[in-house]
Formats: sequence, structure tokens, C-alpha cells
Amino acid sequence: MDEQPALMVWDEVSVADTRPALTIGGIPIYGLLGAFFLPAVVAVLTFNILWMLTVPLIITLLRALYADNANRAFELVQFFASGSAWADWRAWGGESPDPHGNPKIWNGMQ
Repeated sequence: MDEQPALMVWDEVSVADTRPALTIGGIPIYGLLGAFFLPAVVAVLTFNILWMLTVPLIITLLRALYADNANRAFELVQFFASGSAWADWRAWGGESPDPHGNPKIWNGMQ
């Protein structure tokens, strides 16, 4: 008889680390699309082309947001959608360790 295979041992690296976002200049592509699309829509609705001047500001903010982790948006969506943002973690001893090893939450903005 064939022996049963051993159970799979999961690696501690999170899935977001193994599936990076498609980036252009360090910003995920969906962020760049929004940076150009949203001011254009507001400019058309308000008949004021000056809204397009916010594009460099939005791109600068996106670069600061995604400085060290291109998957931050997906992690934030999972954080709020799973209820972890409002969970009481005191019963389990606090937060789990960061898989990236960054001790500060705003590590990319130092």
C-alpha cells in the first residue's frame, strides 16, 4: 500500500507578499487610473478645469501611501471587511506580529 502524504506545512509569508500588485513608479495601476479619472470627472461635472491640478497632489499622496507595500489597499479592505478593525483583541493578547517585520505602521513615510 502507498503511504499517505504528509500534511502541508504553510509558509509564514502572507499571500499578499507572494502576489505583488502591478505597479508603475511604485503606485498600483488602479491608483494611477483613479488619480487621473476622478479629477477629470469632477472637472467635467463642475465645468472647472482647475480640478486637473490635483493630479500631482493625488499621485504624491499615493506614492507616500504605497511607499513600502504595494498591496496596502487590499490589506486595508480585508482589515475592515473582516471586522478586525472593530474586534476586541485583548482576549488573545493583542495584535498578531507584522509579517513584514516593520515595527511602525507608517514605515514608508519616515
